[in-house]
Amino acid sequence: MSDSPLNSMHLDVDRREEFRRARAGILNACGANTLRIQTAQPRAIPDPAATIADRPTGVGRTSLALVENGKHRHQLKIGLNTIGRLPDNDVVVSDPHVSRRHCTLIVHANQAVELHDTASKNGVLLNGERLIGPTRLKAGDQIRMGGSVLVFEEGPAASHGSSNPARTSLSA
Repeated sequence: MSDSPLNSMHLDVDRREEFRRARAGILNACGANTLRIQTAQPRAIPDPAATIADRPTGVGRTSLALVENGKHRHQLKIGLNTIGRLPDNDVVVSDPHVSRRHCTLIVHANQAVELHDTASKNGVLLNGERLIGPTRLKAGDQIRMGGSVLVFEEGPAASHGSSNPARTSLSA
């Protein structure tokens, strides 16, 4: 998988290593099925040691989206979805308090969605609490970066009301 959306060349040398550690965690969190779908490579034989994100859930496909400040809807794709000020992010947030590569959502093959802070300067708030590690999202979760709020939606038409697993912290 190409990690060009997660390159660190935009950072000062001092912050580059912190970003690279965050990037390694994000790339390691992607399971084989997620990577296969994102890169459209032929199906691989399942690995018995696959991450929980690779295990089928039995739930049908749903539409996943972020709604920015109650106005703009951003559809999410399987794989990495980067969020920040740079124009090549999947979700561009024009806010001076948002880092160029602020955070990343991983949408796994089984539709589980994880939020990762990519070593942003001002941090990420999830439902009013500072994100301290990768966290699984559920419908209605609010992601705050600077003065911007993104609401995670999932469902047949990215609407509220679907059954959702409880959010699970993924930090060790």
